[in-house]
Amino acid sequence: MGRYRTRAGIQAQAITAEGGDMELIFSTTLTSTTDTVSTGTLPTGYSHLHIVIAAKCDRASEFGCGGGVAARFNGDSSSSYLTLSNRLIANGSDAGPPVTGMSTGTAAVFGSSTGSNISPAPANPDTYSAIVVDVLNHEVATRHKAWTSQVTSVGGTVNCSQITFRGGLWQNTDAITSITFFDNQFDMLAGSSFAVYGVK
Repeated sequence: MGRYRTRAGIQAQAITAEGGDMELIFSTTLTSTTDTVSTGTLPTGYSHLHIVIAAKCDRASEFGCGGGVAARFNGDSSSSYLTLSNRLIANGSDAGPPVTGMSTGTAAVFGSSTGSNISPAPANPDTYSAIVVDVLNHEVATRHKAWTSQVTSVGGTVNCSQITFRGGLWQNTDAITSITFFDNQFDMLAGSSFAVYGVK
């Protein structure tokens, strides 16, 4: 089991899959187009969830723009999700100004998917957006559930390639027992993958 020593000399435990501290509890790779992916009931006994997503949708836009990868906890579709975002958009050869915002909706919007258009080259069939999410204290039944995400989505040119930092809150004290992933604008294509790890 991996360990490291902090500057204060206190031993702490490193999170390593080999040591059993982070365990894969759900994984799937799509073999056909679909609109939702559900984890089913997740096993318990973890302090938080670490989620890794590779996503492509069936939007055939001019610049390879995609949709939005969202999630609902425990099937809750009420307006109880708060999402904050800060996007740095690559506008051609220049980086555009950050786009920020805060919204309330019926799902947690983790990030962007890559579109299906094969031209221009960056939006080719082998390109998927990369989304990494952490959901903290998901089993604690006395507080709202906070999450953070980091996203890299490569499209073509104007406004379709971006690095995004997001965060949010599911304003519900229930323990998270299942997650339903979906693209909030389009369908998800074969090859898109979802992995959920439980962190001890």
